[in-house]
Formats: sequence, C-alpha cells, structure tokens
Amino acid sequence: MRFLSLCCLLFGLSGCGTINSVFVPDPVVVSTLKWSQTNCAALPRVFSGFVYDLCVLNGPPRAEAGVRGLHVNDTPFILFDIMASAVFDVVLLPYTAYYQVAHGNLELH
Repeated sequence: MRFLSLCCLLFGLSGCGTINSVFVPDPVVVSTLKWSQTNCAALPRVFSGFVYDLCVLNGPPRAEAGVRGLHVNDTPFILFDIMASAVFDVVLLPYTAYYQVAHGNLELH
C-alpha cells in the first residue's frame, strides 16, 4: 500500500509546475513553454511553479488527436496543480530567492 501511495505521489508531482521549473534544466523549461505557445516573456525564479502554470494556462488550448487532458470532476488538473505549486513554491522560497538574486529571471524569448 505504501508503494502504491508513493507511486501516486510521484506521478502527481511529475506534472507539478514547481518540479518542472525548479529541478528541470533551463533550456528544457524554455522549450516546454515555447511548445505550449505561451505569451510569457520571462519566468521569475521566485514562485516559478505558480507562474509556470499560469503561463501554460495563457497558451492556446491543446487539441491533439484524442487527448482531452486530465480532469477531476470536470475541473482541469492544472487548477489543482496551481494550488500545489503555490505550496511547494513557499517551501522552496529560500532556495529560489537565492537563485533569483544570483541568476535573475529565466528569459523565454
């Protein structure tokens, strides 16, 4: 049972904006946001997961062949991810604040 819970947790975190913006290399983050066709010009390091999710929401809706997207009771998964990312961003605030001062925003264009 613990293994199944751990797998579900890791699967849930794999789409988390904080994980994708803090622990993934910068070129991958830039290419992912460009693929999502967002209108964001830069991604701040502080609260980057929350802003990452907002940038993804700012892009056009995805209409790939047969892919409807993840929904829970007709609520898009990204709305749950925004809340989780905000919590994880607060936990990682000391690290991301240092990284923001040292490297500045992540330029997307």
